[in-house]
Amino acid sequence: MHSYMRNYYRVKYILAGIIAVLMGLAMLLTGSIFDKQRVAVSDFSEAWVVESTGEVITANMVNTSDYGCDTVVISKKLPEDLKLYTGLCFITSNSSVRIFVEDRQIYGFEQPENFTGKGYGTAYHTINLSPEFSDKTVRIEFKSVFDSGKYGRIRMISLEKPQDYRNRLAKGQLLPFNISVGVMIVGIILLFFRIVMPYKKNQADLFFLGINAIITGIWFATDTGFLRLIAGAVIVSRVVDYVCLHIWLLPMMLFLYSTTKQRKTLYRNLAIALFVIDATFFVVMRYAFGVDMFELTGIFVVYVFLEMIIMAVMLISDANFCREHSIYRDRKFFNIGLMVLVMSIFTDMMIYLAGVRNISGRGIFSRLGFCVFFILMAIEVINNWVSEQTTMKRDRFINKILHFAVSANDPEVRLRAIIEHFGIEFGADHAYIFENRRDGTFHNTYEWYSEEAIRPEGVEVHDIPSVGLVDDLYDVFMTDHRLIAEDNEETRRLNRMLYNIVHSLKLERLIVAPLEYNGELIGIMGVDNVPKDEAGEVAELIWLMSYFVTQIMLQRDEKRNLVRYSYVDSLTGAHNRRAMNEFEENNADTVPYGFVMCDINGLKRLNDTQGHDAGDMLIIDVAQSLIDVFGENYVFRLGGDEFGVYSFAISKEDFEGQVAHARALIAAKQRSVSLGAVYVDKPGTDRKDVKEEADSLMYKEKEEYYRGRNDRRR
Repeated sequence: MHSYMRNYYRVKYILAGIIAVLMGLAMLLTGSIFDKQRVAVSDFSEAWVVESTGEVITANMVNTSDYGCDTVVISKKLPEDLKLYTGLCFITSNSSVRIFVEDRQIYGFEQPENFTGKGYGTAYHTINLSPEFSDKTVRIEFKSVFDSGKYGRIRMISLEKPQDYRNRLAKGQLLPFNISVGVMIVGIILLFFRIVMPYKKNQADLFFLGINAIITGIWFATDTGFLRLIAGAVIVSRVVDYVCLHIWLLPMMLFLYSTTKQRKTLYRNLAIALFVIDATFFVVMRYAFGVDMFELTGIFVVYVFLEMIIMAVMLISDANFCREHSIYRDRKFFNIGLMVLVMSIFTDMMIYLAGVRNISGRGIFSRLGFCVFFILMAIEVINNWVSEQTTMKRDRFINKILHFAVSANDPEVRLRAIIEHFGIEFGADHAYIFENRRDGTFHNTYEWYSEEAIRPEGVEVHDIPSVGLVDDLYDVFMTDHRLIAEDNEETRRLNRMLYNIVHSLKLERLIVAPLEYNGELIGIMGVDNVPKDEAGEVAELIWLMSYFVTQIMLQRDEKRNLVRYSYVDSLTGAHNRRAMNEFEENNADTVPYGFVMCDINGLKRLNDTQGHDAGDMLIIDVAQSLIDVFGENYVFRLGGDEFGVYSFAISKEDFEGQVAHARALIAAKQRSVSLGAVYVDKPGTDRKDVKEEADSLMYKEKEEYYRGRNDRRR
């Protein structure tokens, strides 16, 4: 998982970096918002005469609408020293143009009708002037292409070399154009991610966001006028501009629909229906009734307004749905991006409707708004996608752990497999479990090291103390359910002993989680040196898995108890006959050894006179005395009052000393037994013969005990 998730984080950061660069470039566009174009070397806008009125004007922006007619003629005398290669340069909008020097026409411009109508938007003009035109009057006649006679414009007249003019304007338009291309590239990147990323129907669809970014980028690119200036693509730019303007809302709406949890198809269907109505209406009005699309701007505004209403209602409804169903959604980036986008579009629409339509920064607010929007949407979608991938990987990881938890019969094997999987999956150097010994220490019972791990020489941590370390961290465990400690001052302040461990082992960081059962800390599980960017995720998973690890440990203890019960007598704690048989098989060839048969005297009488509880105490006292002398692994209860005992004393004298010691302990408790002891120091001695001899000696002693008393069974 660690390499997988690191790759996704890299993808996220790379894309965010690309978009951040584009955003930084977009911010540079603010300098052109109020038409801050480069000043011409030779401005020629001053002192033009409107021939119909005789008014002297500055021709920075002349509109046919201002004079109540469809044609405006302005004139001015050219300089006396007109140089070779000097050109008359200006910009027109939706106008046919004729240029005269004195009465001689030197230039004409007229565009045929196109898909959108008679309007063509903006055109750039450069007319070479001969030096012979010096000190002569130039007359510019421009006529609105619309039947209403409105919206014909001329602006920014200059005298300069045509190539210098194009270069000057191109420099002002190149940055917005490049940013527009950048937006298209972002769209292509988003489409690429949509193709390569696993996609589920409940995820936000990057396809529609990518399509919207591409359409928006194309729209912005044509809107800059760069292609009109460089390639003269006036009609193509006009058509692309209008087509993009009408279709960009639909993929935006479908993207926003895909981000909702409610997924109410009514809103999607309404958005599609409105788009179809809008497209059909404009096509019918254009080709059936000959209406110029430019004249239908108000209808388009209504269409945009209705789509915005549907969008707002859909998002509000989805927010209510999530609230009612307790679905948490962190939509901070989404909300900020959408708010910026709506405000920027609204601002540009107000500027456009106010008549400020041909400034060099037209649409700059929308351009900046879309840049912000795509940045934030890309970050949010990728964040959500990475989060979902993380969740999927977490689920797979947990399923794998659960598989380990049930796949093997031996809990020991399962625990070792789990910590190994933890270490490998997260790229850790070391994974481990410390268990509470209940003697004031936690012991390292399970551990795994990676092949690449470097262990400091002479530094091992097998046991850690409760006092001064685990007890001091108990509140952290109970509050945060995990602890991330690094070799830094923060760890030193938290716990000096923990810091010393981290520092002495030369760890970058360790992550531990408590193993609890019924409010008791029974152990600690942890990993060392996981990648820093995954520390939080690892800590979360260790905490989640601590429950299952605890349960496996309890199963292990239960199994140990079952094994113990099958080999140990529950009353006395001594081993049973089954354990003795296995012991003899495992030590068949061991010599020297001693064997003792022990039979309790007076058990039946005590049971009859004082009850079975008193008889049980007699058995327990004898068994404990034998265990104290010979050890718990060598004392076996063979029947109600019989015990078999082995000893591996190195000499017969030592063995006889042990037997005498056992008699003394038993007598001190005012108990009586009959013993038969045999010492073997020759290999090949038949164990059956040894046991029969010990049994015979024991019976002789018992006969002496009961001689002159009642029957031995009493």
